[in-house]
Amino acid sequence: MTVNNAAYQPYRGPLTARWSRFFILPRYALRETFKSKVFINFFAACFLPILFFAAMIYMQNFPGIRKILSLNTEQVMLVSTQFFLYFLMTQSVAAYGIALVAGPGLITADLDNNALPLYLARPISRLDYILGKMLLLAFMLSLITWIPGLMLFFMHGYFTGGTWLLEHLRLGLAIFLGFAVLIIMLTLIVATLSIWLRSKAGVGVAFLAGPLILSAFSLMVTFGHISFVVDLFFAVWSQIFRVEYVGLSPRFAWLTFALITVTCVVIIRRKLHAFEVVT
Repeated sequence: MTVNNAAYQPYRGPLTARWSRFFILPRYALRETFKSKVFINFFAACFLPILFFAAMIYMQNFPGIRKILSLNTEQVMLVSTQFFLYFLMTQSVAAYGIALVAGPGLITADLDNNALPLYLARPISRLDYILGKMLLLAFMLSLITWIPGLMLFFMHGYFTGGTWLLEHLRLGLAIFLGFAVLIIMLTLIVATLSIWLRSKAGVGVAFLAGPLILSAFSLMVTFGHISFVVDLFFAVWSQIFRVEYVGLSPRFAWLTFALITVTCVVIIRRKLHAFEVVT
């Protein structure tokens, strides 16, 4: 029988620019992530250390506040390179927690429900998909890491005057670069484990056990560091902030991160497909 109803018309409206299509994925995924009240409370708790460091900056620049609280100058943290290093270490723990809680479900949910073909059937490439998912996690991590870090930096610069800010511009750059290394590694590793294991629980266990396994391996070989993963970041951060650190060499740490990055990219390219052919 001939179909005479020709009411259907293809979409003829404007298309999203090719370079910005991966922004569509985090926009909708962000809404799903923040539906959990438990996650919202945990995410809000990650801002508490930021308030503490902001209070330290405020009390250092306003002696009257210290007098009201009966605090000596020695009881208030001195705002220096070490101050922002402490902030970097503190918020790195929070970032690890956010990546552990929110990261695994971003990709594994699509793989469990066979939704990836629906994504790729649209004008979205595999690169757009993985960048969109990683961008969401990177955005959440940025909100508790380098963004408040730079806010604290400019806050102290505002209180002390423009001279301090101009003299310590490199410190602001170090804050951004230190957190950037952390965010890139966390998002890349979570995405790789999600695509490889395809299980939210499995990704969580691997993300927790991975640093322990690497530390155990480092004890069996010549490295001899019980906190191998932590030492890697400390070695890189010490070079970025130009502080002395007795441990792994920065060159070895950068090479290790480069090897991890290449390995993750290879696994993502080989494992991320709309469907798999089982023989």
